Amino acid sequence: GGITDNLGLRTVSDTLAASGGTEGVREKAFERGDKLPRHIVVIIVNAATASDAAMDESNKNPSASRVVSAVTSLQLTRYDETSILMVKENLRSIAQVLSTPEQPVSTHFIDVSIQDEEKPDILEFLNNVPTSFSLSDDQVDQLIESGRAILRNNPEFKNLVQDLNTR
Repeated sequence: GGITDNLGLRTVSDTLAASGGTEGVREKAFERGDKLPRHIVVIIVNAATASDAAMDESNKNPSASRVVSAVTSLQLTRYDETSILMVKENLRSIAQVLSTPEQPVSTHFIDVSIQDEEKPDILEFLNNVPTSFSLSDDQVDQLIESGRAILRNNPEFKNLVQDLNTR
C-alpha cells in the first residue's frame, strides 16, 4: 500500500503493461517453455480502518485535520475501487489469452478486509491498531488470527480451495 495506491494494485497493472500486456506475458511464457497455470490468484488485504462516523453525527465544525483525513480517505477509496476494477479486467484478459481448450485458466480475485471481522470487540481492536513499523506482540497475534479467519471465511477463497481440491 501507500499514500497514492493504498492497496498496492497499480504495480500489478504497471508490471503487466511493461511486460507487453497479456500477449507479452503469453509470448514470454512460451519462449521460456513455462508450464501454463491452471489458476491465477490475486489476494488483496485492505487494512483500512473504519471512518470516523462521529464527525457526521455532530453539529460542531470538525477540525481541519479531521476534514483532511476524511477527504483523503474518500479519494483513496475511489482510487482503490478503480484499481480493483483494472486488476480484475487484467486477470480476465490474462486468463483468456493463456487458456487453451485442453487447459482453461481460472482466475480468483480474493478481496479481504479487516472490516470483514465478524466479532465487534475484535473489529474495534483492529480499527485501533496504528499504522506503524512497531506493533505489540498482542497486536501482531490478533492481526494474524483475524486475518486467517477472515481469509478462510471469504467465499472466493473457499471457491479456490474447492477448485484446488477437485483436481
